[in-house]
Amino acid sequence: LFTFSLLVTLQANEIDQGEKHSIILSGSNLQSWGDNSFGQLGHTSSNTSVDGSQTWVSISTGGYHNLALDDNLELWAWGRNNYGQLGLGHKSDQTTPIQVSFPEAIVHIEASLNNSFIIGVSGNLYVCGKGTQGLLGFTSNEELNFTHLSLSQKISSISASATIALALDTFGSVWSWGEDGFSQTPNGSTPTSIVFSEKISRVKAGSFHGLALSTSGNLYAWGKNTKGQIGMSNPSIVTAPILLEENVIDFDAGREHSLILTSTGLKTLGRNQMAQLGSSDSNSSSETITSIPNPKIVSSGPYENLIVNDQGELYGWGNNDRDQIILVDDIVYTPQNLNLVSQGSLFVDYQSSIFSSSNTSLSLEVLGYQSANLQTQLLFSPSATANILNSTSTTPVLEAGIPGTYILQIEMTPGTEVYKRIVNLYVKPSTYGSLIWGQNSWNQGEETTIDLR
Repeated sequence: LFTFSLLVTLQANEIDQGEKHSIILSGSNLQSWGDNSFGQLGHTSSNTSVDGSQTWVSISTGGYHNLALDDNLELWAWGRNNYGQLGLGHKSDQTTPIQVSFPEAIVHIEASLNNSFIIGVSGNLYVCGKGTQGLLGFTSNEELNFTHLSLSQKISSISASATIALALDTFGSVWSWGEDGFSQTPNGSTPTSIVFSEKISRVKAGSFHGLALSTSGNLYAWGKNTKGQIGMSNPSIVTAPILLEENVIDFDAGREHSLILTSTGLKTLGRNQMAQLGSSDSNSSSETITSIPNPKIVSSGPYENLIVNDQGELYGWGNNDRDQIILVDDIVYTPQNLNLVSQGSLFVDYQSSIFSSSNTSLSLEVLGYQSANLQTQLLFSPSATANILNSTSTTPVLEAGIPGTYILQIEMTPGTEVYKRIVNLYVKPSTYGSLIWGQNSWNQGEETTIDLR
């Protein structure tokens, strides 16, 4: 028996940015702002709340469209649909969220410029949208419905840009495909494994560079480096992953820049033509951001960034030509407090994996702030057995090799609002049992190996 700990903090749930718009999930409420040319904001009123009465648990923003999951793990989509990226079987844009039928429960969603990617509870990956740059992973000009992309391993998460896709399997290995001009995809449109010296817990795709975080907190980078987005003066192309930073807490990749939060501070790398590095020096290729107190969550758009700190405050800078960071100037040169994030919402790191040699009783412990008003509840799928996790733990049995999907539910009392988050856990066969924590953003623990033979 072993314990896997999830640290819950009261902050912004998720933030994401498209080409010209931004969305934040705070509690169960979606707020959006910026360009609405294709209905990607999901509302037509003067307020910022996305239409609909759904209880939202996850959001992903593409170029001009969005994907979202509700608390029943059902898929919704809206915005631009010129390549069928909404997965509706047609090309008509949608100005408000519309439900998309799907053959199984969903555990991960990802929207890129003209594509959408869905991971089912089975670990299968489904794709739709534009195919001419190889992002579908197979030969097709476009797919109007979600189509299964067959891979040799089960997939736990994926990140995609306008040109490349990076998928993480349940064994901590990375797969890459798409347009290959700078060695960021080893075999073009055919999904191919990238070799790392350690297991990977998270990935992010830039336009032509990739970032991957290991279970020990090391950040690796590869691909295009012409603007210094990989943190080197040369070469212009990095053909294999190199160690970029250690002790990384969070990170993201823009079109030609990288945003990295480590235990020592916040750093930006790459192109700065629209102040996406956080300064007015257009020739700069590296900046250290010190004006944001205690940053915790980072998000990059193509040429702009959003940051949430430990007080739930939202900061933004960079390109603002369509009010995507809701300030007056078209370019915001330094981080500014946007005064948008409501307090009391939930963030939880859910991209972690558990490996075991056999069917194993899994003890789950949820850690949070010491507060008499905070209760935690875990809902187990598919049995949906409810368990209150306070001082006592619960031990569901997971079958080896079968991914388990969980919803972490936080109730704030007094009051009726419920915050939910999806948690993916996997028990996989291996030579011997090893418990591996994913990213250590919230000090969930160091990597641990336990012999279960």
